[in-house]
Amino acid sequence: MHPLVGLRKSYLFMLILITQLLITPHVASIPDYVYSGEFINVPRLGWPVKIPLNYTLPGDVMTYNYTLEGGHTYHAYLTGEFVNLTAHQTDYDVFLYRETLTGYRYLSSHTEAAGYPEQVSNDGLGQYFTPTVSGNYYFAVRNDLMESNSSEEALLMVVEHLELNKWYSRFLLEPDEYGEPRYDTGWVYEFRSSDPRLRIEVEVPDTLDMYEARLYIMGHPSKNVGFLIKGAPAPWWPGLNGTLDGVYGGCNDDPQGFRHLDMSDSCETGGEDMLIDYSPKLKGELLYHLVLLPEYGNGTVRVRVQTDYTPPVITLMDPVEEVNSGEETPVMCRIEDRSPLSSVNLLYTVDGRSWREAPYTSVGEYYNGTIPSQSPGTVLTYKWVAVDSLGNSASRSSQFKVMRSTSIKISIDKDRVRGGDIIIMSGEMSLPNAKLQIYYKKDGTTKFDITTDKDGLFNHVFMPNKLGAWEVYAEYGGDSSYRSSVSNVKTFTVERKPTSVTLNISEPVIGLGSSVNLTGRFSEARAGYEVLIDARCSGNQTTLLALTDNEGLYRTVFTPGTQGEWTLQAVVDPDGIYTDGARSGFEKLLVSGPTIAKRVETLKTAVMKPPYVYALGAILGGSVGGGLYLARKRGLIFKKKEAEPVPDENTEDDDFDFEL
Repeated sequence: MHPLVGLRKSYLFMLILITQLLITPHVASIPDYVYSGEFINVPRLGWPVKIPLNYTLPGDVMTYNYTLEGGHTYHAYLTGEFVNLTAHQTDYDVFLYRETLTGYRYLSSHTEAAGYPEQVSNDGLGQYFTPTVSGNYYFAVRNDLMESNSSEEALLMVVEHLELNKWYSRFLLEPDEYGEPRYDTGWVYEFRSSDPRLRIEVEVPDTLDMYEARLYIMGHPSKNVGFLIKGAPAPWWPGLNGTLDGVYGGCNDDPQGFRHLDMSDSCETGGEDMLIDYSPKLKGELLYHLVLLPEYGNGTVRVRVQTDYTPPVITLMDPVEEVNSGEETPVMCRIEDRSPLSSVNLLYTVDGRSWREAPYTSVGEYYNGTIPSQSPGTVLTYKWVAVDSLGNSASRSSQFKVMRSTSIKISIDKDRVRGGDIIIMSGEMSLPNAKLQIYYKKDGTTKFDITTDKDGLFNHVFMPNKLGAWEVYAEYGGDSSYRSSVSNVKTFTVERKPTSVTLNISEPVIGLGSSVNLTGRFSEARAGYEVLIDARCSGNQTTLLALTDNEGLYRTVFTPGTQGEWTLQAVVDPDGIYTDGARSGFEKLLVSGPTIAKRVETLKTAVMKPPYVYALGAILGGSVGGGLYLARKRGLIFKKKEAEPVPDENTEDDDFDFEL
C-alpha cells in the first residue's frame, strides 16, 4: 500500500474520533464516597459522633448511617475544633445519600470552605433537613484532599428539631438488660426560643415509667455561645459532650449526670406525666436540648414545648343590635391565634341560663354562623368560644333584640273639602289593637290618639279649621316587640264655599224724598249673614246693612237724600273658612225732584212752626166752620193716609188718598 494512502486513513480515523468526542454529551460525575472509607452505623440520634484529631487525613472518608423518619425535621450539622475562620486548617465536606433496595442514591453535597461548619438541609433556607421517606441515610464526611492540610477534631450531630407549641409523639424503650441505651432510649429533642417562659409537657402512658426529663441551654448566639449557621443556631460544641460552663452545656444521658434542678422533672410511678415550667433569665434566642430518659417499660410519650399563652383573639364583625323576627340571623367573627385552634363553638341563649349550639362555617380565620329565627321581643345573647391547641381559650359575646316590623297605610275620602265640612281618614296596620297617633299638619300640628281594631283597621273623622293645604299621616311609636312605623302621607285642601248675592230695587225711578225697597238673596241659606249695600251718587255715598233670614233672603228700605242717578251694590264679606263672600251686580236708581205730595208735606211741616202757625190759625179759624159745613153738604170726607212701613210698589207717591 502506498504510504500516502495509510496517512490518509490515519487522518480519517482521527477526524472520526474528534467528531465522536464533540457530539457525545458530557455527563458530570456524581460524588460517590459511601464506601470510600470506614462505614459506621450510628445507634442513636441526638448524641454527637466524634471524629477524633488526626483520625481522617486529607482525602479520607468516614460514612455514618442514621435511621431517620419521613416527615420529621432534623438538624444535621458538623461542628467542632476545626471550625475556625481565621486559621481554617481543615476542610470537611459532607455528602448525603439515601439507602435504596438496590444500593443507595445520592441526595446532596455540602462543601463549605475550610474552617466553616457544615449543615445538611433541604428546606430551601440551608437550615434543616426533612426526609420524605423513612429509612437509612448515609452521611459521608470527607476531609478534602485539595483544600485541607490538617485533620482537626469534629462532631457530627443529627438531632430531631421541634417546632414550638406543637405536640410530638415518640416511642421510648427502657435500657437493655445491661443498662445500655438502645435506639429508642434516651431521646433528644432540639428547639430554639426567645420566649420568657417555657412550659414543657410530657404525657406518659401507663406502660412506661420515666426516669427523668432534662432541659439544657446549648447555645446563645447573641452572647457568642455557639453560632449561627445560615440563621439556624448551632450549640457551643463542648456542651454536646457534657461540658458545663455556667448555665450553658452539660447535656448528658447519664442517670447520675448533671441536671438543672429548675429545668428537670421526674416520675414517681408509671404513667405519671412530667412538667418543666421554666422562665429563663437570659435574653435573646436560646438553643435548647430536651433529654427524655425512660426507666422501666415502654410506650409512646407526647411532648409539647409551650411558649404561647396568649388566648385567641376574637373580633366580631358587623355585630347587629336588632334583627327581624321570623328570620335567621347571620353572625360573623374573625379568630386569630399563634397556635392552631382545637375547637370553635357558637352558642346562644334567650334566658341567660341554658345555652344552645348554632351551626357555622369557616374559611381561614373567618367564621360565619347562623342563629335560628326567634319570636318578637326576644333578647338573645350569643358568644363565640375558641380554644387553641395549647389550651388557651377565649370567648366574645354580643346581644341583639328580635323585633317585628310594622306598617301603616292610610287613605282619605276626598282631597278637597269646603270649610266646615269633614274629612274621613281610613287606614290599616299590620298590628291589631295598637295605639296610633294621627297627625294633621297645617301651620302647626294637631294630634289624635286612636286604637286599631282586632283586624288592624282604623278610621278618623276630622273637621279642618284652616284654609289651605293640609297633611295627614299616622304613626306607631313601637314597643318592646314591634318597631315604630310611619304611614304614607296624604294631602288635602280646604277651600271656602263659593257664594253669590243678588240685589233688587223696587222702583227704578223715584222722587226725591221717596223710599225704595231693597231685596235680595245670599246663596248660603243661613240666618245672620250681614249684607252691606253700598249706594253712591255724585260723590255722595251711604251704606245700608241687612241681615239674611234662614233662607238667605234679606230686605231693607233706602231713602235717597240727593236727586240724581244712584248706583247700588250688595256685598257679603267672606265668612272665615266657610264662604267666599260675594258681590252683586251694580243696580241703578234714578231720583228726580220732589212730588206734589212731598211738597205739601214739606209745606205743612214748615207752616206748623212759629210764626207761621199763628197766622195759619187765624186764617183757618174763619174758614174752618164754612169749610166743614160745605164738605158735609157735598158728602166729602177727608182722610189722612196711614203710612206703610214699606210703600207698595203699585201705589202713588202721594201721602193722601181721597175717597168719595
